Amino acid sequence: MKPFEVPEKWLVPEKDISRWKFIWQAVETGDLSILPVGDGSEDWAAYIRSQRMSGILYGCLNKEGSRSASHENIRKELRDDYIRLQSLRKIRADEADAVLETLRSVAVTPLLMKGLYLQEFVYGRDKARPSSDIDILIENGEDFDRAVKAVAGLGYRKYEYYSSAWERRFMKSTTLIPDSKRLYFEVDLHRSLVYSRNDRRWKFDAVLLSSERQETRDYRGKKVRTLSPEANFLYLAYHALEIHDNCRSLVWLADLIELSKIEGFSGENVRSLAREAGCPGLPEYAFYLMGRLVTGDPGPEAGPKILKGKRGHSSREKFLNVDGFFNKIWWLMLWLFPSGKYLAGYYGPGAGSLTGRMKYLAEKTGIRKPRRQAVLWRNDEN
Repeated sequence: MKPFEVPEKWLVPEKDISRWKFIWQAVETGDLSILPVGDGSEDWAAYIRSQRMSGILYGCLNKEGSRSASHENIRKELRDDYIRLQSLRKIRADEADAVLETLRSVAVTPLLMKGLYLQEFVYGRDKARPSSDIDILIENGEDFDRAVKAVAGLGYRKYEYYSSAWERRFMKSTTLIPDSKRLYFEVDLHRSLVYSRNDRRWKFDAVLLSSERQETRDYRGKKVRTLSPEANFLYLAYHALEIHDNCRSLVWLADLIELSKIEGFSGENVRSLAREAGCPGLPEYAFYLMGRLVTGDPGPEAGPKILKGKRGHSSREKFLNVDGFFNKIWWLMLWLFPSGKYLAGYYGPGAGSLTGRMKYLAEKTGIRKPRRQAVLWRNDEN
């Protein structure tokens, strides 16, 4: 592997990689005895759970029990997680069926993404991949508006962003939160593959959503669209490394490894798509991390060249990456002057008053220390 450049914020800490190796060996062999136990050792059950790997690892384990009491205790904890995740998988599948049927009733053909796609077409039923929502992409604007209204009618309410104008112009998705006790999962209706729709660094929509990079698949008796395995690989690498910074959960790297095992998968096709989308280092670092887990350390000469920079997604960074002067002005105005409904969720009732708006502006400009937002926090680690 030739040297390649990656932003500093993509880097996965070495302490995580060293622990991930043990977990992945257990996945590949089905043997928990690979995990080192004893005085001062890792609380493996808790760590595996934190990496969202319980349902996947347990689904790979050999059926016979573990040799040591410590490993058997880990197995029991993983089994409890597995049973819970399998129950959630069934609930999500039923709720997804209702959403897809509703979209079909208003003549919208969705594209399945992320957890829903991975569970059905990559992991299958024996492994339980955790997910917090139902991700669906709808490119056409008129179809999208119909879809939001139709799905909301099932018992969901829209998550409030800065304003409806901000959501339409800059957000990649509209999040619908269950507003009924009979619903469990959020629904994310995506307009775009890119985290901020006007982010000029990424050309994923033009490159990955073309007809030749999509497939028609059978999902529980319904025809749906999906991205090709190579297009999915590139998008999920972006999701893990760029949106969430440095692949914080092993499950995201597991997704990439499992995608690469699909018959006919081509790493060169992924690299070609990445060059076309303007992000050649993205799959290279993903392949590098996969190599660290699957085949061992590839050696320092194969590692990435680090491009120094700020970690995370600061508001300044987001503003600078907005494409076009007028889009920047719109972004700034909507960011500084959000809707009263958003402020009510932020500060409570009455926050849309002049005083509430002054507090908000003082926080956003750094004059006042930010207050923790008092709205329903979403789990974006899907």
